Amino acid sequence: VAVSTLGGEFAAKGVPAWAPQAGLGLAIGRCLSAESGGRVRGLYLDFEPSMEAQSIAAAVCAEMARDWDHREIGYRNGKRFAIRWIAGAQPDAVRLSLNETSVVLAIGGARGITAAVCEALARRSGARFILAGQTPLPPPTSGSPAALEFNVARQQALSKALAEHRQPSPADVDREAWQAVWAAERAVNIEVLREFAAQVDYRQCDLLDPVSVRELVAYVAARYGKIDLVLQGSGALSQKAIQHFPAREFVDAMAPKALGTAHLLAALDGLEVDTFLNLSSISGRWGNAGQAAYAAGHEVAAILTASAAAVRGGRWFNVYFGPWLSIGMTDRGAIMERLRERGLAFIRREDGAQFTADEVERGSGESVAYCGSGLETMLDAAPATAAAAPLLDRIEIPEVGVAHGQREFDPARDRSIADHQVAEGLPVVPGLLMLEMMAQAGAVLVDRAWQLTEIAEAQFVRAAKFPQGQPRTFHVRARLLRGEAEGSVLSGEVYTLFTPPGSQREQELLHARCRLHFGHREPAPLPTLVVPRSGLDRKRV
Repeated sequence: VAVSTLGGEFAAKGVPAWAPQAGLGLAIGRCLSAESGGRVRGLYLDFEPSMEAQSIAAAVCAEMARDWDHREIGYRNGKRFAIRWIAGAQPDAVRLSLNETSVVLAIGGARGITAAVCEALARRSGARFILAGQTPLPPPTSGSPAALEFNVARQQALSKALAEHRQPSPADVDREAWQAVWAAERAVNIEVLREFAAQVDYRQCDLLDPVSVRELVAYVAARYGKIDLVLQGSGALSQKAIQHFPAREFVDAMAPKALGTAHLLAALDGLEVDTFLNLSSISGRWGNAGQAAYAAGHEVAAILTASAAAVRGGRWFNVYFGPWLSIGMTDRGAIMERLRERGLAFIRREDGAQFTADEVERGSGESVAYCGSGLETMLDAAPATAAAAPLLDRIEIPEVGVAHGQREFDPARDRSIADHQVAEGLPVVPGLLMLEMMAQAGAVLVDRAWQLTEIAEAQFVRAAKFPQGQPRTFHVRARLLRGEAEGSVLSGEVYTLFTPPGSQREQELLHARCRLHFGHREPAPLPTLVVPRSGLDRKRV
């Protein structure tokens, strides 16, 4: 049970009191409930801060004795409400009309979701943008900057380490590769923004340092004379179950969003800002397994923003986003592949950016959530029958954009396995067979008229062996990463499950992964088939 005093509506329309710590209990409770698989139920009660403590205590006891038919309850003006979110249309009246003289301060604006929003706003208005990021701007290069694929960056990082006679761990190589990918992304996004904006200014700023944040705001105010719009898009994602989080690590993981927002709001104190938009997450508002620290940081930041709305002029509000396709926090490593948002569609870059730009122009200033809907029709129509994947024993679609299948191989029965052996004489699943399993799993998620056009970034991480020659079950997973009118891109993984010694939890052991491209493919010419007049002996064939 999480109890807060955020006005009776969980800060949806501003918070009449300073209570950011409430975000911790709310986020941890929601995520704990999501991680428990139904073993832990959550009840969230919100009251007006003016309500007497004895009355709040009596209401809490009464709520615990009720049937928990609603998990979010608010008390306001002496009445009890069930908190529900409903579909709503954006107002018609324009609240903020940006133009080429407008000034936009975008925290984290060179990467991810915030960069997509900045581009959409620049295309509409041609405004002036000040982008703030923790890392320095990459040095200019000859020619136009280009995006960098992770696998290419990883190979470059590994080659550099070998040339320098270093022996980095795989995690260190991945970290260095992602830094290179993100640096390239920043350079590309800034170059694109400059095509549409009147001016683009990049400033390095550490949001965890209040002095650095004050210097950033002072610079913008002195040089540009005003701030029309602030986009707070900073944040960091750390994936870990609640019970595995040391306290210090938990606080460090939530600090970039929570503490960064506090420093930013403090630095803006005394300045006139027309609109402050905090780009938040549905993981913070409703919880998600493995994202407690991320959710806590976002919920604290959302409450801080709502607190500012109660005392500041202009609009100070939150937009809670669902997962975006291959952008923002879903774009790192296997996060996109592991993301499980039950019943939600993914947000396309263009859809999410245009929605946010509309909200900047016409939003009422109340908190809104946007989870996207562009893929629902396509995914609902996807076949989910085993007939679509004949190589697999079973195939299902447990959630939107995800297909799970499995196949048991037995060397005593499957000659293609028994005859395919490695040097030590052990049977091993052929790599081509694992690619076909991933392709068949991906095929159930896309339009039936589409065909597999390319298998890219194939990696055979670990040999799929049969040490004792016993049957072994292999699992295959396909996830939709990007869906467009002309085709789709999916990820594929083949893995087995094992339980480490001393543990009761099953873990995944990855064997192979790849990217699958589906779309329209020109039919190949049929080869000439010569059949003997006497027919074919099937046994001989």
